[in-house]
Amino acid sequence: MSQPTINTPKKILIFCLPALGDVLLITPVIRSLKNAYPESKIDLMIKRGTEGILEGNPDINQIFTCHQYKPIKDYFMMFKATAFAYDLALSTSASDRAFWCTMLAAKKRLIISKPFRILDTWKYLGTHQKVPDDHQIHIVERNLRLIDRLNIPRCYDLIPPSTANATPKIDSKYAIVHAYPRVPFKLWNIEYWQEIIKYLQSLNLQVVLTGGPDKEELAYLKQLANEQTKIMAGKVSLAESSELIKNAELLVGIDTGTTHLAAATGVPLIALFGPTSPIRWSPWPKDYQEKVAPFSEEVGIQMKKNITVIKAPCNCHLKGEPFHEKEKQQSACMREIKTEQVKQAIDLVLEKRLKA
Repeated sequence: MSQPTINTPKKILIFCLPALGDVLLITPVIRSLKNAYPESKIDLMIKRGTEGILEGNPDINQIFTCHQYKPIKDYFMMFKATAFAYDLALSTSASDRAFWCTMLAAKKRLIISKPFRILDTWKYLGTHQKVPDDHQIHIVERNLRLIDRLNIPRCYDLIPPSTANATPKIDSKYAIVHAYPRVPFKLWNIEYWQEIIKYLQSLNLQVVLTGGPDKEELAYLKQLANEQTKIMAGKVSLAESSELIKNAELLVGIDTGTTHLAAATGVPLIALFGPTSPIRWSPWPKDYQEKVAPFSEEVGIQMKKNITVIKAPCNCHLKGEPFHEKEKQQSACMREIKTEQVKQAIDLVLEKRLKA
């Protein structure tokens, strides 16, 4: 193995402030660092409310949390806790705040960088190594390019949360439906979900609805449910949800942090994609270890290992990135995903599972 480009760090800080799925998608970076530097202590700085996705992760020493949109108080406390305390700091965010966090935390810094601008020269001069934020590669691949800069081996494994607590048991075979997204532009039609739930039940599968405790989300799921549906939303932690998902026959859901979690467990997963790009944001298949993105922008059904992606034709967003004025409503392209496509994908997944 070639030698790292810096001395073995005793303390490492990783900065990742975005959403739940983003935090899970840095676990290959964490595992790569732990494999290369087993004696090092790895701390994380993440957005408050996302720490549950890291429960039980054996590679992490300490987690700091802060509020993404109230920086004054939270960021002062963060700087106080982390300033000049580390040998190496990495950031998977390209924001100015991420840069300053790494700048103050350690002498050696690796960051994700936006396309070069003269105004950002100070960032480039103040950073040990940089990885361009390339939107044409998967986030897992982009993050692992930070590992390449250290000249240490990659690990592609996503580490789902785990718990020693007893998790709910479902007596019969069951399928999970995760229907509610964090942002409305990913919503699928309620009547479509109702049809898919009935189809799964016709296959003698108990249907379990997962999600968070938010009142709006629970109200939405109640519209989907029928007498035979079991709603687990808000009743289990992310780690308990991970165990529940792992033992399901399959999961059908939209592009959310939970579908990334499901992918990491190895469960057969069907993910519906409309405005977001599967090149960049598809669930990462378990045991997938290639630099090429597992899925493309191709419209229709794509399968790779335990993941099936159904991609709708989309002209409502630029390069898969949402326009802010459209984020508060369902994207037109989500309505282009038809129930027959999802039923076909369910049949293919279950047939593949029977042959395994």
